[in-house]
Amino acid sequence: HRFGLSGFQQGAVLAATGLATLAVSIPAGIASDRVGARRLTLWAGLLMAMALFGQSIAGGFPALLGSRLVFGVGYGVVWTAGLSWIADAVPAGSGLGGSVASAGLGGVAGPAATGALVQYFGLAVPWLAIGTAFAVITAGLSLLRMPVRVATATPPLAAHLRAATANRNTICAAAAIVTAGVTTGVCAVLVPAQLHADGASPGRIGLAFSMAGMLFAAGSTVTAAAGRRAVSIPVICGGMLALMASLSPATLTTAPLAIVATLCSATAARSVLWTVS
Repeated sequence: HRFGLSGFQQGAVLAATGLATLAVSIPAGIASDRVGARRLTLWAGLLMAMALFGQSIAGGFPALLGSRLVFGVGYGVVWTAGLSWIADAVPAGSGLGGSVASAGLGGVAGPAATGALVQYFGLAVPWLAIGTAFAVITAGLSLLRMPVRVATATPPLAAHLRAATANRNTICAAAAIVTAGVTTGVCAVLVPAQLHADGASPGRIGLAFSMAGMLFAAGSTVTAAAGRRAVSIPVICGGMLALMASLSPATLTTAPLAIVATLCSATAARSVLWTVS
């Protein structure tokens, strides 16, 4: 809004992270097998901190888009190598569901704090604060003493892709992630723009996303608690149907209450899809 970006440019800024994540996820998964998930995750944390600092000083569309792309690279590595690191540390898999719930808790605290910081201190302060937090967390993780898993030879990329596309569960999980990702992007672009047009302050917009984050945290926690019973194709299909239905209020009216209701219900449905996938 400050840079006067067109709708296409606004979408490009928000889509940049997802596109970069898509591009690096498979290579990052293979690289984590070869060089170690811990090492790759730490480098990704450092890269994300640098990208956050870059966003804080961006003076126009090119710099903002570039820093978002860099952030997306680190983000994609964290969600592949990072989860692999958790799986190595907790072989039973109980830590994986908790990682999604933790993301939900971040979705509660992040928007609320950011909305308040923007309103009182300006746009650069949240980026600086979050970038500093990323740097501190990454440094703390680097001090953890973890067992080192010996890297093993991995099949070529083509073999990985053949194995993935031959597995029905993997295909359904991928469909769920694509559905959740598309609707996340739509909400991220349209909900703040519509609420801003209706006169909502940054603090109120942040509060709306925090309310949605609470539902995400609750939904992912319940889904993770259900364990293997929730990891099924019927649950994924039901979650996708619920997600589509949740968008109905915003298709009927652009009233602020309907927009917030759509955001909250869609986020709750996505929590199930992300956790199960």
